[in-house]
Amino acid sequence: MNKQTITSICSLAALSAAMISPAYAGITETATSLSVNFNDAADITNDTTLKYFGTWNGYMGHNPTGGINSDGAMNFNGNYRAVNWRQGLTGGIGTTITQSLVFTDNNLASSYTDKVPFMMGFTNNVTSHVADATAGSGGSDTADALQFQLYHSLSNGNISTTLRPVVDGMANSNNTQQAYNSFPYTGTNMLQFDLTLTRTGTDTFDWSYVVTDLDAGSSVVSSKTQSITFADFGTSMDGGGIYAAIRSGDQAGGLISGLDQWSVNVVPEPSAYALLAGALALASVMIRRRRS
Repeated sequence: MNKQTITSICSLAALSAAMISPAYAGITETATSLSVNFNDAADITNDTTLKYFGTWNGYMGHNPTGGINSDGAMNFNGNYRAVNWRQGLTGGIGTTITQSLVFTDNNLASSYTDKVPFMMGFTNNVTSHVADATAGSGGSDTADALQFQLYHSLSNGNISTTLRPVVDGMANSNNTQQAYNSFPYTGTNMLQFDLTLTRTGTDTFDWSYVVTDLDAGSSVVSSKTQSITFADFGTSMDGGGIYAAIRSGDQAGGLISGLDQWSVNVVPEPSAYALLAGALALASVMIRRRRS
């Protein structure tokens, strides 16, 4: 057997091993994006990337056979535990920030009704919660949040969704700034939640969500959009930034669990693209001159 044949066999063996071994994607982050596949227990205890409130053990657990591909997922096993991405997200007018969660295991169809299973959104204080900005490890009564909330109201056959701002640590009493929608729950176990926050002015935002049933051909079952004025978020995005966050709510043995994927992406304002294009064009001219 010659050296080339041995090398080919070794390469094939390495490729086969890679294909059958667990694929732990881990955490990938940049200044403007985050991608977490909770398929490794280490992913839920990453203190460098994620700011966690509460005790991991017993409240957020790792299920090694959960997730879309049975490669692992995170379960909410306890009430009111939150995770914030530490990165301060900034951007001028025209900036769009998206956040996406995929849950693959839940028992929303149980009798455990009239509860809030989870919340997700953005806060301008990395130590606060999207549900209660005064809570957490140092949250303050001046902290603010934009919150998407899932309400389990199966007593009337529906799941209720809500968009609302949390101003100075408290839910805004002005109901005109809150958007509601409901969808009939049919027992699906795979739900995807997408948020979009677009800065339309110095302190104005378009704020929307989409809920997709992945078990029903990726059909959209609920969506809503509202426009709000939120001066504190504008100030924060021009300064230290805002933070993406998720939080468990009233849980009953993992009422909504199997968090397979959490992703955040920031698309900068058009002027940033123009600046980047200008820089690339200048670099191209310099390269051509150097070659000539």
